[in-house]
Amino acid sequence: PVVKARFPSKAAAFHALGVGLRCRGHCARTRKSTRFCTFLRCRLCSSTPPCPWVAVLAEVDPDTIELRAPSGPKFEHAKNSKLLGKNGFDCLEDRAMAMEAFEARLNVPPREVHRKMLANRPGCRKEVKGVSLKHIQWLKYNSNKKQKAGRSLGSFALAARPFLARPTNPHKGFLCFSEIVRRLDGKPKVTCVATTRNLQDRWIQGRATCSAGTDGGQKFNILQWAVTILGQTNPAGRFGLNALGMTSTMGEDHVEEAFDGFRKDVEEVTGEIATIGAGMSDAEIAYRKALKNTFAAQNLMCYFHVKQAGRRYIQKHGHGSREERKRLLNDVYADIDRAHDSLSIAEFQAKMEVIIKHWVQSGVGARTQHLDKQGLLRDFPSYFKDLWVDKIFG
Repeated sequence: PVVKARFPSKAAAFHALGVGLRCRGHCARTRKSTRFCTFLRCRLCSSTPPCPWVAVLAEVDPDTIELRAPSGPKFEHAKNSKLLGKNGFDCLEDRAMAMEAFEARLNVPPREVHRKMLANRPGCRKEVKGVSLKHIQWLKYNSNKKQKAGRSLGSFALAARPFLARPTNPHKGFLCFSEIVRRLDGKPKVTCVATTRNLQDRWIQGRATCSAGTDGGQKFNILQWAVTILGQTNPAGRFGLNALGMTSTMGEDHVEEAFDGFRKDVEEVTGEIATIGAGMSDAEIAYRKALKNTFAAQNLMCYFHVKQAGRRYIQKHGHGSREERKRLLNDVYADIDRAHDSLSIAEFQAKMEVIIKHWVQSGVGARTQHLDKQGLLRDFPSYFKDLWVDKIFG
């Protein structure tokens, strides 16, 4: 055997060779271990045709591990061996490429990494079938564990401390509300709301003619804490940001606490009441309750989110070809547009009662029928009625 590589530790050798890592292609697996030697074989040694690669890790000294393998082409990895298993990357190179992207930028979206990996193999989409988005997402989750474990709640509170004071510059950002504590169950409770003085004044100036709007998600940081935007939409339909919040949970009381912190600081700074006539959000109950309870806002229907929900539902559960689903979606969009012109909740509910009956009679329900996770028969008319008519506006 000849020395193929040297590593500073056995752990480093295992990581480089893929021992213990999910991979459907060529990677090392341990067969036998002694005090100073570890014998390896390829994961595809039982594939068709079997891969003949074998090697041994020998400990030369505590800081040097040598990879020794027989010389000659007949002991190299067999390129025509079939992949084994269902989970993991097709090869270690794909995994290393994804890890390199995450190490370079922690918050890089997994979908962006997936697109780059596909672009590196143009015209070979079948070959990258194993490079699925879920594998990259799982890899990012595991790779960020070290980053999470190395950070403490105290260091986060220390980093937020310089931004608690209200600055004299009206355009400089600060935390108008911040609470960073640990709950009795040991989990962190973080509530931070950032704004500027001029954005607080803009909230007061627009409360008579604008409607409040909020949206957010939990995919914008490695901790998966909810990031929320809060602003106003003017009569021309343009949205302006007033505050940016982050909460460690999406609990209704937690989100309402963040909104209330912004409201109290606005009223303290401006001396004006910060209530607003109307508020708009998606179907997230925490946002809708926070707008109503904090700003006394009447909840409005978000036209974009309603149409987006309809499009996703029909694309996923609609029957027939792509063109047939597209025609079905256009018919549903036309009905939603009619309901969108309602001037009151009562008018909207009356219109939707007629529209849902029309959907059932015209076959929209039959063309979207499916069984849900509980084995119950569902369709688009019942989904729309339960969520957007009864739950949101009921």
